[in-house]
Amino acid sequence: MGFLSSFKGNEESLLFFFLLLVIIFDNGGWFGDGDESLLFFFLLLVILFQ
Repeated sequence: MGFLSSFKGNEESLLFFFLLLVIIFDNGGWFGDGDESLLFFFLLLVILFQ
């Protein structure tokens, strides 16, 4: 994938990107009180980016 090629060999920036996503989605309240849907979303991200 083109997006992931920019992170090749730079796992710290990829980790920072996912941490930033967690902070944004956690504070945004887009998923309401359902933490399961948030976990499912990040599980899909991990599967897609492997």
